Amino acid sequence: MTGLRRARRRTAVTTCALLTVVACMLPIPASTAAGWVGAENATGRFATGIVAPPTGLVCSVNQAQSTVTFSWRSPVGGLTRIGYTWDQSDPSPGGVQKGGVLGVEFRSYTFRPSLPAVGSGRFQISAIGPGGWRSAPLWGTVSRKQPLRGSTEWGCSVP
Repeated sequence: MTGLRRARRRTAVTTCALLTVVACMLPIPASTAAGWVGAENATGRFATGIVAPPTGLVCSVNQAQSTVTFSWRSPVGGLTRIGYTWDQSDPSPGGVQKGGVLGVEFRSYTFRPSLPAVGSGRFQISAIGPGGWRSAPLWGTVSRKQPLRGSTEWGCSVP
């Protein structure tokens, strides 16, 4: 071994010995009166379930007032609902995206379609459950036709 290696080894051994002596000289932690003596038991509930979607979506058109109404039945089963969320979308250029929340007592929604041109848009409704979880959506289509110049005819359908 070279002198440099011996010096490094000697330094390492001395350092380890010194750290061992210092660690042995540290005071032992004192006992404490604190302790954990009581069992902790959970008192809450945990349940799983699904947010059932509304059923029986139907639509109707009032040509005189240029409104479309989508109606549905309350979901059957599943977790308790706290309301419904709806979305109306128009994929055409300049189309409008709208949406909102309805109370659990609602069974229909009436609106004036926002289709700026001939074509179709989409309406969808979902139930909202605990924690804001949503059901799968039900959807329908709203369409705009112009059978005669200057006139507009609305239509709707549900698959």
